[in-house]
Amino acid sequence: MGKRVLLLLVMLLMLIVSVEARYKGGFHRGDRFSEAGLGLYSGHILAYKTELQLSKQQETKIRELCDSHQENVIKKQADIRLSQNRLHRLFQADDIDRREAEKLIKESETLRTELKLLSLEQHLAVRNLLSAEQLAKLRDFQYERRLSRYGKKPERERRLRMRN
Repeated sequence: MGKRVLLLLVMLLMLIVSVEARYKGGFHRGDRFSEAGLGLYSGHILAYKTELQLSKQQETKIRELCDSHQENVIKKQADIRLSQNRLHRLFQADDIDRREAEKLIKESETLRTELKLLSLEQHLAVRNLLSAEQLAKLRDFQYERRLSRYGKKPERERRLRMRN
């Protein structure tokens, strides 16, 4: 019975470590917008500020939301890492307290959920700053970007899509 519990806890730790590795690079690892600390959605908006014809007020507010969001993400990620560290230390002990391990695992997952909710809040706040026309243009840019990832010609595909 003890070996099964230990095996289960080790498997949970492996799962947590793999999820943690995924988050270390941001939600969109390798993306120039997340590397700049802007987040994918707001990074796209600022990258297309001319094409979207963002007002100075919109641009300023989006930058403020990005800065605030980045600070919150850094704090939440630090909390997640501290929780992971406590769990790691617990697993190194000779006698593992199951209740404490469960508590730390739940704490880590709660923090991860809060991190995702922070991103959702920021996404919605930025989206609410845009007009319907700006949102439509942004969707077109995102569509073209997805197509270009797969080697398709975005302009041709966009024209075909608009005809249908």
